[in-house]
Amino acid sequence: CRPHEEFDYDHSIQSAARVTDSVDAFFKPQLDKFRDLFVEWVNGLDINAAEPFLNLPRNAKYLSFNYTETLEQIYAIPPEHIVHIHGSRLPHGEEYVFGHFLKKSPEDVYGDEEALTFESEAHENVVRWMNDWYKPTEDYILKHRDLFWHLEDVHLVIYMGKTINKVDKDYFCEIQEHIPDDAKVYMTYHGDIEPIQIVGYLEEESLLYENWRLIRW
Repeated sequence: CRPHEEFDYDHSIQSAARVTDSVDAFFKPQLDKFRDLFVEWVNGLDINAAEPFLNLPRNAKYLSFNYTETLEQIYAIPPEHIVHIHGSRLPHGEEYVFGHFLKKSPEDVYGDEEALTFESEAHENVVRWMNDWYKPTEDYILKHRDLFWHLEDVHLVIYMGKTINKVDKDYFCEIQEHIPDDAKVYMTYHGDIEPIQIVGYLEEESLLYENWRLIRW
């Protein structure tokens, strides 16, 4: 139901404050807690018992969306050949990057003409906090431009264990833009439904080229 349907007009100031304060008191702390729990989970992952099951070339270039040191420790890939695009738990103080791709204007979020002022302000606060979770992929591409802008000698690209979605669209587009036209691109998948989803996404984003291949992993 709408918040102002139970609005106490006899005590309007207190009632408005309760609505606004409830967002401050509950929503924002939960967002902060989620971030803390995610970082705690990543830091607690134990990869010591992991064993390699692929023959990964040590001289290849690796773009990793994994926060752990699996490539370095389990596959003995030299760190200089790896870009942890969203940060790594290796001891260099990087913050883990995660979030969404939909950034909105707080002023446009609540367009209901019947909305009360305090109600609109509460929704604006929610959008501002969610905007803090926006992932500026273009900034990370620029930060790691030495990788993205120097792929002219790469003739084979393999995406492994990577979810294909709009959040990371810019990375796929940037790679496609800089690899040679005749480069082979392989996209791995697990479930039976995934090829349909992957092809649909690639077609929607104009990323499906003749040299792309889907392989079951």
